[in-house]
Amino acid sequence: MSTFVDVYLLTNTRKTERLFTYAVPDALREGAVRGALCRVPFGRGNRRCDALVWQVVEKNPPDFPTKAV
Repeated sequence: MSTFVDVYLLTNTRKTERLFTYAVPDALREGAVRGALCRVPFGRGNRRCDALVWQVVEKNPPDFPTKAV
């Protein structure tokens, strides 16, 4: 099983007003807690965006591609 976080982008627009799932690398697992601030790559250009960790989930990888926090 792997660790994933659902995050809410702090610089949101109508199109991004939802949760996005990101993989958490082993080195960052300890800091992956609900309410933590993080910076995630977003969009095709992997623009760095500030985000809030909404929930942390230990599960098998989802059926869609994810980026790492």
